[in-house]
Order: sequence, then structure tokens, then C-alpha cells
Amino acid sequence: MDSIKDIRARCKNATAGEWTYSVLNGTKTPMTLYSDYEDDEVDIAEFEKWDSEYYAKEMIGNAEFLIHARQDIPLLCDRVEELEEELKRWEELFIQFDLKPPEKGGK
Repeated sequence: MDSIKDIRARCKNATAGEWTYSVLNGTKTPMTLYSDYEDDEVDIAEFEKWDSEYYAKEMIGNAEFLIHARQDIPLLCDRVEELEEELKRWEELFIQFDLKPPEKGGK
């Protein structure tokens, strides 16, 4: 499993700015993911044409996932680090008061 540090490094190395996408002329046309970085559009990825309404919905779903990952992953990393710190504090309290931690699964 990658460390939070590795995940943060990949985020830092990705194109900065708010990511978005554009679809040209509806279905059966290419889709481009891009970033508005420092008032300049930077292309991130381009999807090929698709043949059906089903694939159009799937591609838009993929694009939505990708454009939000740029903001979501750092937030998730922050939350994981907060929870790891909280766990350390609880572990220290259990050690300090010579308590047995609860068994996993709530038993």
C-alpha cells in the first residue's frame, strides 16, 4: 500500500488548478479534460469518440470522477492523517492507564 506521503506527491505533481471537462457536440465526439491554471487552459487528457448513449454516460461519469479527484484526494489524505493521529492518542491513553483495547469487531 502506498503511503500518504507518496499519494500527496502524486497529487502535487499533477496539473494544478481546478479541473473540468468539455464535450464537443454531444455524443459521438471527443471529450477533453483540462485545468484552468493561472488563466491558461492546460489539457490533461482526451477521450476518443464513443458510439452510444450508454458510453456517453459512462465517459461523463469517468470525467466527473477524474476532475474531482484533484480536490478529493488531498482532502481524504488530510482525514486519514487526522484519524491516524487520533488513534495514536488513544493508544497512548491505553498504555498510560494499562488498559486493554477493545477487540476488533466490537466484541
